[in-house]
Amino acid sequence: TLSCTGSGGSATQSVTVTVGSPSVSETITIDFGVDRGPATYRASGFLFGMSGTNPVASLVEPVKPRLFRFGAQWDSASYTRAKNLGANVQLILSDRYGYGSVPDATKWENLVANYANQAKSNNWILQWDIWNEPNHPFFWAGTQAQFFESWRLAVVKLRSIDPGAVIVGPSVSGFDQYYMQSFLTYAKANNVLPDILSWHDFNPPSTFSEHVKTMRSWMASNGINISRISLNEIVYNGEYTIPGLAVKYFAAVERSGVESAAHACWDEAAGSNCWNYSLDGILTFDGLQSRSSWWAYKGYADVT
Repeated sequence: TLSCTGSGGSATQSVTVTVGSPSVSETITIDFGVDRGPATYRASGFLFGMSGTNPVASLVEPVKPRLFRFGAQWDSASYTRAKNLGANVQLILSDRYGYGSVPDATKWENLVANYANQAKSNNWILQWDIWNEPNHPFFWAGTQAQFFESWRLAVVKLRSIDPGAVIVGPSVSGFDQYYMQSFLTYAKANNVLPDILSWHDFNPPSTFSEHVKTMRSWMASNGINISRISLNEIVYNGEYTIPGLAVKYFAAVERSGVESAAHACWDEAAGSNCWNYSLDGILTFDGLQSRSSWWAYKGYADVT
């Protein structure tokens, strides 16, 4: 039996749930008198999966994307399209530099300056994601101290060109709280704190709120005032194709109070590239048709 009550009245709907045999019944109570605020679609973010023209608008607009995190695939056409959709854009600078070695200081600063100057001259409004997963050996070849110095160089350069630059980091792999705490301690001491704290949360969505609470509490205890948080990769292997699980991620992101989250993306099978034009796998790999999880995103976007 599903019993719904609230200030607007009440309604009762009988539901029969059969799981194998015998029949199982469960009572769920929903209070419509609780107001959690307006719909924000903050969980409707994507890593890549879109160019300036693909997928077609009829498959992108209905999911109301609010964040695109572009890297090596980024170009001005995709940026313009994302902004026209009302989405924020995070640009992963390390994707533009490359991986496999510790960045040469001069080359790294020059690359950062080049993109900062391009953004300034073109009036691009970007969130600068300095480095992707510096705690993962595939993306960072050096020591933690070497990453911290590369971070410092990038932030100083960006803010010398645009004092109001919005900087995102450290975008670590998983909820690595001790790495983030060391990073934030260094960043505070060197006046290079990010504007948006970010990490990639590949844990069950039920843990998101506790992770956010842990970091907010630690920052408050250590005199670090960062109110904005982005889970700029969520959803682990295989789960991005399951609509029921997608809904759990939406709810967890909303309840956690972060400002954005991006659907992660890996290959599902040999020869398939889910970040081609597929909105990170919620469309078919050619980007021409919706998959079941696309409908979950559309349902989320339809919430008012």
